[in-house]
Amino acid sequence: MTTLEEITDFLTKANKLVGKSSKDKYASQYDFILKKGHSYIYRKFTNEENEVLMDALKHVSQFKPKIKECYRNSYLLAGIGSKLGFQYCEGFAAGPIPVNHAWVDYNGLPIDITWRKNDIKSYTAKSLMAIVKNNLVDSSYYGINIPFQYVEKLFLRKKSFMSVIDNWEDGWPLMKKEFQFI
Repeated sequence: MTTLEEITDFLTKANKLVGKSSKDKYASQYDFILKKGHSYIYRKFTNEENEVLMDALKHVSQFKPKIKECYRNSYLLAGIGSKLGFQYCEGFAAGPIPVNHAWVDYNGLPIDITWRKNDIKSYTAKSLMAIVKNNLVDSSYYGINIPFQYVEKLFLRKKSFMSVIDNWEDGWPLMKKEFQFI
């Protein structure tokens, strides 16, 4: 498993390789994530968090989260739980190696319903909770929370699910200036 220290080391090295545009506030997505993001430290769910998450995961069966569709899965889960404090998050996550990834932040814990060793046949709250708990133990996460309204506006305009941070199609708008989410 890749540690948080290895993720930040990867982000630092990748940022140095990219270089800096003279006009942009951030040199790259790596620079943006290093400066604006945060790490996630493993802890167990409280009983209340467990109940809230199980209730939200009951609704996930409506869209059946798919492997390799982290932006879609995280957006839909964040929408289900937006009134419960779920926040869409992007950055880098790592099992064996760091990769661009999206997940949901719930009370400072990464809720990742995308990564799993095998596809599942039954999308029950119990089976999804097992995936979430496994990812908490087996993966590391470093990223930034992005307001749901910002993500939703981009996805609806683009008519697709994509990285909000690595939005090359729009010229990486988050890299241009000190970005304040409203």
